[in-house]
Amino acid sequence: MPSNSSTKFPKKFSKEIYPCHKHFSNRLKQTLAVLFSLWTLIVAPFCIISILLLFGFYSLLWPFAGLYLVWYLYDLKQPCRGSRPSEYVKNWHIWRHIVNYFPIEIHKTAEIPPTQNYIFSAHPHGILGSSSMLLFSSNAHNTTKIISWH
Repeated sequence: MPSNSSTKFPKKFSKEIYPCHKHFSNRLKQTLAVLFSLWTLIVAPFCIISILLLFGFYSLLWPFAGLYLVWYLYDLKQPCRGSRPSEYVKNWHIWRHIVNYFPIEIHKTAEIPPTQNYIFSAHPHGILGSSSMLLFSSNAHNTTKIISWH
């Protein structure tokens, strides 16, 4: 068997296959953050509803499911009233990992007076609208410093 030259993978191919091998841990964090966000948007609601139905019909914990149903009905119109923004949630690190996974940027072309209402456009918006959600619902781009909301 020849020396190590035939058993090693050529350098030029290894760079083409995975050029970011030095940043593997960052990419892994970004990928896990995106998978978590997709899971919470798509799968988690069905899991929560299933668990509540099981508690409601087949468990001695049915009063908790009933209390949650009362809270749900009471809180149903909260998004129309402005909801409850949380600076703690807006500044989670997971949003920065997701923003770094997708090439999302904000470009401010003019000063925006906070006394008027505006319509913002985002393109490409995607299936789940993740770019708009990350821009306006989180502080991953330091949006509060770029655009004054109040």
